[in-house]
Amino acid sequence: MHTLKGVSLDRWVASVVFAAAMASTPVLGYQNPIGVGSHVKDPSVLVTSGTYYVFSSYTADAEVAGNVPLQGSTDLVNWEYLGDALPDLPTWVDPGDAEVRGPATLARPSLGRYLLYFSARHRDDGSPYSGRRCIGVVAADDPTMLLDGSPSLIPTDQPIVCDSAADAFDPFVFTAPNPNGDPYAWLIWVDRRDGQPDRIVHTLLIADGSGLLPGLQPLTLLTAETFFDFWEHGQLANPAMVKDPASGTYYLFYSGNDDVYTVDHPFVDYPPGPKPALYGTNWATCTPSYYGVFSPCERNERRPWVRTQNGAWRPGDADFFRDGNGSLWMMYDASPLLDLYFVFRWPPPTLRLDKVCFSADGKPRTTAPTTNSQSLSRSANCEQDVQLLAEPWPEADQLFHQDPRWRGGDGAWSIDLGGERILWIFGDSFIDPRGVSRIGSQFVRNSIAIQQGADPSTAQMTFSWKTTGSEQTPTAYFPNSGSNQEVWYWASGGAVVGNTLVIFQEGNRVGAVDPNCPPPPTSPTPTPAPTPPPPQAVTIPNYQSAPISWTQNWHNIPKSPVNQLYCSGHAFVSGSYVYVYVPRQLTCGGPLVVSLCRYPVNEVSHGNFSHPRWWTGQAYVQDGAPAVLWNNTAQLTVHQLPDSRYLAVMGAPYPGFGQFATAPTREGPFSSFQWFYDPPETTWYGDGGGVVTYIYQAHPELTGAPAVVTYSTHGSSVFQYDESPYYPKFVRFSPP
Repeated sequence: MHTLKGVSLDRWVASVVFAAAMASTPVLGYQNPIGVGSHVKDPSVLVTSGTYYVFSSYTADAEVAGNVPLQGSTDLVNWEYLGDALPDLPTWVDPGDAEVRGPATLARPSLGRYLLYFSARHRDDGSPYSGRRCIGVVAADDPTMLLDGSPSLIPTDQPIVCDSAADAFDPFVFTAPNPNGDPYAWLIWVDRRDGQPDRIVHTLLIADGSGLLPGLQPLTLLTAETFFDFWEHGQLANPAMVKDPASGTYYLFYSGNDDVYTVDHPFVDYPPGPKPALYGTNWATCTPSYYGVFSPCERNERRPWVRTQNGAWRPGDADFFRDGNGSLWMMYDASPLLDLYFVFRWPPPTLRLDKVCFSADGKPRTTAPTTNSQSLSRSANCEQDVQLLAEPWPEADQLFHQDPRWRGGDGAWSIDLGGERILWIFGDSFIDPRGVSRIGSQFVRNSIAIQQGADPSTAQMTFSWKTTGSEQTPTAYFPNSGSNQEVWYWASGGAVVGNTLVIFQEGNRVGAVDPNCPPPPTSPTPTPAPTPPPPQAVTIPNYQSAPISWTQNWHNIPKSPVNQLYCSGHAFVSGSYVYVYVPRQLTCGGPLVVSLCRYPVNEVSHGNFSHPRWWTGQAYVQDGAPAVLWNNTAQLTVHQLPDSRYLAVMGAPYPGFGQFATAPTREGPFSSFQWFYDPPETTWYGDGGGVVTYIYQAHPELTGAPAVVTYSTHGSSVFQYDESPYYPKFVRFSPP
């Protein structure tokens, strides 16, 4: 019995009971994935009489098997599988290889009719259309279409779109008000021709929706990009058009690239071709033209608007609908995102739901893709209604441009000094005393700055470095050492401990070789290659004064005799201890892993670093085998969130996305790392211009977002007139 069908009396009674049960249970929110079934693709939503119907593409999944599986809900939370909306295929469809795909619907209230559009493979009948994907339509007097086996109300012996030279698939029906009757309707679909990039095309439907308006040729809305291996890679899918009633703008949403599920490795740039990791959803703006059609649309940018991140792989195939209050939602599919490094087959897609709105600048905003609990409540204010997972913060970026003499730096560690006074520590930096250009500036191994004010978009920044000689030549703030100044230091973390500022410093040496990776001998008695100097700790007791007068006390950090590790890295104080996260490499060429150690506060505050304890997974011990908290990391930060979870932030080794993980305690267990931000500079989508993004770090002492994150950029233009790379960039991040 299909409780949402409501054709016979018993079905009507069951429908009332089902709706009453839904209404009696308070619904506060949802969590993706939603719906029924472990393989739901290409969802299409029909809203009528308080019920949400979702049609999807063919699947053999036992839970939702069918040519066009149909499920329904009255609240977007509780779903029921209703059956196959197209149990009997039209005669033109190949019964052995139909692969019914991309359903779309149209309601015609004045006719008491509902239409279901779909694409399928044409049977081999000797015609020029044999084997081609074509678009057909059936009609019924009920929104569940032909679920109960009723015949179509319109002829189905021929498709309405079929081209001997092209495949037609993923139909979508867009409607606009008609003062004289049922809304005008356009059929939009993907046109794929051999050896050519995909096109999204459209034309008008006749009044009853059963066919195309005679005399009109399909016109192109969008053509897939192919050059320079841009994101779309010549392939488009699942168009959907939405009008913003406030601005009157028409938006064409679409998916791009390829949506296959088997890959060799998500981060390996295997031979030119579609990259499944890039499949996602983008949008373009469209302008109505003469004769009720649209001019070619202008795409947003050359990368997906909704993309793989936050535990969702290849989110796409979206449809858009409005609830009873007029709020806009996106129904789409995505796969669970598992281990980014070692999984070689990705699970099939499941049904997803997220909010969409249009901001004051005319751009759509969405929470997608989400995997944590979401509220069903909506707000009229778009920015409040849709809280983005992460977004750039250009207003805060200006913090690093306040002194024209400081021309950029590597990394961006921050330490809360108290009283909204924040220390920034940078690695390799460019200093131009003239304040003119990076060209001709002095290259120093580190520099610092003091920020006054917790909000980086309004704070003031004062940069500092050392100088030498009568000409006051800039030098590193934490000085180089060695007979030829061949040893330098980069900060790896720090904190105010008691009444002392403590900064851990990683040593580097010109020509140094990782002791895990000694070079092959070049002679019977080779000269030993230099190794990096051990890390050091710097204590600064007078950190409340101006940096020009700070006293730097340098301390050796002893190597633990058994595990041969130094307790040095990202640090924070909690209670009576200084906790330090230590990246280390287990083997030559192997991945970096992270372990955890701690020092007593009362010792470190007096410059004593001789008694670290290492977390073994069970306890902190003096010199045991440290536990591995996670793999594949480099620079990272960890801090506690207001909800008591611990947030770890780091950069993906490739393609330079921001990643995060959470844990209930500082010792873990940490969740799998998930992407949360792919910066505009990244080359992952083919449009980044050769800029590398790396060193993601969170700054809990800053305000303006639930989590404020920076990342570094580097590229071929660092020494060119375009100096935009090599300045840290800000991101506002809302950890799910």
